[in-house]
Amino acid sequence: MKYTANDFVEKNVETLSTELKSLLPASQIDEIREIFMPAPSISKAPVAAVTPGRRGGNIRGISVASQFKTSLQELMSDLEKTTPHYIRCVKPNLIKQANSLDSGEVLRQLRYAGMMEAIRIRRQGYANREFHESFYNRFSILLTGKERANSLGIEYLVKTLSNRLTLTDGDWQIGHSKIFLRHELAIKLETFEMLKVRMAGRVLTRFGRKIARRRAALLLTAWGKMRLHFIRKFYEKKACAKIMATYRMYKQELVYATTKNSIIRIQTFVRWKLAVTRVQKKRDPYGEYTFKDMEKIVKGKQKLLEKAVAQKKFGYAAELETTL
Repeated sequence: MKYTANDFVEKNVETLSTELKSLLPASQIDEIREIFMPAPSISKAPVAAVTPGRRGGNIRGISVASQFKTSLQELMSDLEKTTPHYIRCVKPNLIKQANSLDSGEVLRQLRYAGMMEAIRIRRQGYANREFHESFYNRFSILLTGKERANSLGIEYLVKTLSNRLTLTDGDWQIGHSKIFLRHELAIKLETFEMLKVRMAGRVLTRFGRKIARRRAALLLTAWGKMRLHFIRKFYEKKACAKIMATYRMYKQELVYATTKNSIIRIQTFVRWKLAVTRVQKKRDPYGEYTFKDMEKIVKGKQKLLEKAVAQKKFGYAAELETTL
């Protein structure tokens, strides 16, 4: 159960019982009777309380006892006008040092103050009490969705949980503003609430993991598709570049082969023509000359022949004659 400080001052108001208030003014002790007498409004000016028959009272003035009595009466009058509160304090240690807790000393103080017995007695009764709204907001999660939709308030919640947990009216009671329940029942309800919250947390965790896996699967699928698309585009681009390179290579090879064949044919034709010319020259050295050229050559050789005969070069003349 959570500890709260709400209405802490109102819960710890220390008021005197009626018997004590009527007993103290009738005490046989004069001081107590005068202290607890319902005093009228007391003036702040000191009053000289001199006992009759005592000599020298006026000379000595107000005695210390009279001043103490007046001050005490004023204090009691002020206390009657206030609402005193009782707050029990526990010393954490005997050395009066901060950040130091002596558990044994604290336990002894609680035992000497009767807190353990008070707790035991309170646990035997309705130890836990909570406002209706707070109790309904905490434990309405134990109802199903249909029951929560048909819920009519705290009475319906108590009735439903009593039937479900096999409880009696003695385990809890509904007051005007609070609900009272035993300590064991409070622990049981808090346990069920914790289990319900954990179960809801597990459901939300599974749902979140399912959504995360689905989103991860969609993301991986999209990433895989994008990856395959880029790979396909890469291979398509690579294949296109290779086809273009092959086509350009084939085109250049075709041009080269055509040029080579043309050159070979031209060379063949030129060589053929040269060979034919040589053969013709060998067969007919004067075949390319015209009649006038031949006539000039013949006349020139005749002159050379005549000159060689005149000079008696008969061998040379014989060669010239064979050519003619």
